[in-house]
Amino acid sequence: MLLLIAKTKQFFSYKLLISLFLLFFAFSNVKAQSKEKVKENYPNGKLKMSGTYQQNKKVGIWYYYNPAGWIFYKEKWRNGNLMWRIEYNEKHQKVRGINAKGEEIIYKGCNCKN
Repeated sequence: MLLLIAKTKQFFSYKLLISLFLLFFAFSNVKAQSKEKVKENYPNGKLKMSGTYQQNKKVGIWYYYNPAGWIFYKEKWRNGNLMWRIEYNEKHQKVRGINAKGEEIIYKGCNCKN
């Protein structure tokens, strides 16, 4: 009977160790997938760019600003791959873009006369 109790305790201690190991592995895997927001500023203190990394790859919308503080261009990233990019002029109008295939898009919505 004592031998059976000792083996049962030993079994449960191994089961507990395995459970703790699996739990640790699960949490470390979640941390590896966590997102890291990054920002960089110009020497004058204005924001230069902001975006998010996940597993050392760009994800989501990334914003790039000129030294005056307005958005110069923005990009959409998915798993480290560029999906699109839009460039803006000083009037904050879209002037040029690039799609996921690398094709250039010219926007003509500036109401400028030729």
